Amino acid sequence: MFDFTSHLIPLVANVGMLALLAWGVSLSGAMRIPTGGRINGRKSVILGLTFGIGAAMLMNIPVEIQPGILGDGRGAPLLMAGIVGGPIAALIAMLIGATMRLYLAGAGAIPGALYIVLICLIGAAWGEFHRRTGRPGKTRLGRLTLLAAVATAVTMPLVLLLPESQQLAVLVSLWPINCIANTVGMAVLATLIGHEINRRQHEIELEEQKEAARNATIAKSRFVAAISHDIRTPMNGILGVLQMADRYQIDDEFRTRLEVAKNSGFYLLTLINQVLDFSRIESDKLQYAEEEFTLDGLASDIETIFGFQFEEKRVALSAAGPKQDIGTYLGDVTHIRQILFNLVGNALKYTDRGEVSVRFDIVNAPGDQARLKILVQDDGIGIPKADLNGIFDEFAKATNARGAGTGLGLSIVNKILQALGGTIDIESVVGLGTKVTCCVPVLVVEPTVNVAEEDDTIPQDRCAHVLIAEDNPINQMIAETFLQHAGHRSTIVDNGKRAVDEIRARPDAYDLILMDIQMPEMDGIQASMEIRKLGGRAADLPILALTANAFEDQKQEYLTAGMQDVLTKPIKQEILLEAIQNHLSTDARNMAEHQDEVDPFMESTNQKIEYDQIRNLIDVASASSVSNLVMKLEGECDRILGRIDEAFDAGQPATKPAHELKGMAMGFGMTGVAELAKRMENANVSLLESCQLKDALRRELDESLRLVRSYVEERHRAELNG
Repeated sequence: MFDFTSHLIPLVANVGMLALLAWGVSLSGAMRIPTGGRINGRKSVILGLTFGIGAAMLMNIPVEIQPGILGDGRGAPLLMAGIVGGPIAALIAMLIGATMRLYLAGAGAIPGALYIVLICLIGAAWGEFHRRTGRPGKTRLGRLTLLAAVATAVTMPLVLLLPESQQLAVLVSLWPINCIANTVGMAVLATLIGHEINRRQHEIELEEQKEAARNATIAKSRFVAAISHDIRTPMNGILGVLQMADRYQIDDEFRTRLEVAKNSGFYLLTLINQVLDFSRIESDKLQYAEEEFTLDGLASDIETIFGFQFEEKRVALSAAGPKQDIGTYLGDVTHIRQILFNLVGNALKYTDRGEVSVRFDIVNAPGDQARLKILVQDDGIGIPKADLNGIFDEFAKATNARGAGTGLGLSIVNKILQALGGTIDIESVVGLGTKVTCCVPVLVVEPTVNVAEEDDTIPQDRCAHVLIAEDNPINQMIAETFLQHAGHRSTIVDNGKRAVDEIRARPDAYDLILMDIQMPEMDGIQASMEIRKLGGRAADLPILALTANAFEDQKQEYLTAGMQDVLTKPIKQEILLEAIQNHLSTDARNMAEHQDEVDPFMESTNQKIEYDQIRNLIDVASASSVSNLVMKLEGECDRILGRIDEAFDAGQPATKPAHELKGMAMGFGMTGVAELAKRMENANVSLLESCQLKDALRRELDESLRLVRSYVEERHRAELNG
């Protein structure tokens, strides 16, 4: 019979051991109630070993009914091995358990080992049934405990293997102990492991939700980037044509309407940029770059950009720093300007009369660190007190706000300031106006001397030949018109491959490349990399990206590919021309520094032009006729240079095309070109010298043609003016 005083402690120990086993199994991560289909073999082995060892340990703290007759809770882990681990786990657990029982020996060794075999078979059959029917989720706690009780009852006939004198006593004492131990043990195992499974499943679901959220953010960023590109491309056409219209003679009324259209277009562009800025900040991809600046420079920027708008609205604008401040500071000027433009734009929008004042000051801080204090105050409609607390939230607008807008301006300002380590404070009274105070960390520095500005030997208004790589016809027209208006020449190709081929064929014909990014056959990134691989002049030729992609990481990719600068569409004419002039000046300086190394022949020729020869041509004909002749001359020179390239590729002397070029050059007074062509005409020139001559000839010809064209155009204008 069951004796509580002698048998209770081992039973409690069994239950405690099962609890430890459940904790160990769940902690290992191997425990998974199967959800149908094939079981992971590695996990089956781990589960079989774990439950088998657990059963073996339980047999070492048994309730000993008679010598060699042991009662314990081994049935629970052996059943669980087959249920969750499948046949492989059941087999491993069975071998370990049966071996341990035989090792412990005694009268019950054989029946005990067979008991283990039967229990494992029942557990494996139960688990397999549920896996095949696809209903593993219905393996609930009640069913598992009932299974433990039924499995224990099924093994009762094994008592017949004992001597007859022991059978009845064992039946009425051992099986109740086994039944209690197995059902309680199964309840403990199932409950604890079930809780752990639920917890882990919850973690998996959370991770999946996080991944889904990350994917959604990525998808949103890609969508915003795509929309930005698709919107900026037609915007480039609209704003480009409107800017071009400024140069035509039109009546004041129509010019006013054009100005309204242009301002509306740039306002729409501002809204697009705000959405992009918000997307960058939200995805933590905002890029920071420190530059030197002065307070007077910031004030000048405000007055230059907003002056016309304030005049139109008849609202006064004043922007200034301390009178005695002449210091230079280092900070993220791009984002400081963005903060200013948002705040001043808001002030202008909601102020109908009175003044908007912008004040700058430097507040000292420990060490070299200082803080730029920005104060923007207006006499506008003000913000209701109830709206002030949420005014920096996304898409927040005051209840008295009027007109269109995204409601992102102040939110972007706040987020940028937080990223820069700054602060913002706002005070407002309805009907009286609003005062916004910002502080941004900056450094006090000594101004850097700009060598380019001091070097008077570099031409600042150099006329250039620009290669435009752009597939959109409207963008081609706009870029070409902007360049033509500034006195530059241009050649257009409609994809990256043709741009590479053009530079490969005539590396010295161009001073700069404007490279679109998204083009057929070969995009701008790949084209830039291929051009850099050509070496020689192509390795240093300035390449400016023209792109509707506005994200900073994309811009960094273009710079890494070998481009020197990135201009974002829609293109503003003054920004484009300024960028071109800056890079032409830098390129000219670099070429001047390496002139002797690159071209030993240019020193002697030095773009020699006999202007008397050109004047004679103009006197005989007219400047207009000579201008047409120069255009034909350029085409002929390109043809002859092609023949020279063909001769070099075939390993033959370029005597005939060089002779033809010499004659044409002398006819237009280009004595430097004629001299180089004469050297190339000499059959005794070495191959190395011929290659050097060819490169020098291209450079000399391009520059000479530019000088001739410029001179003829000046004479043509003089003729037209009488």
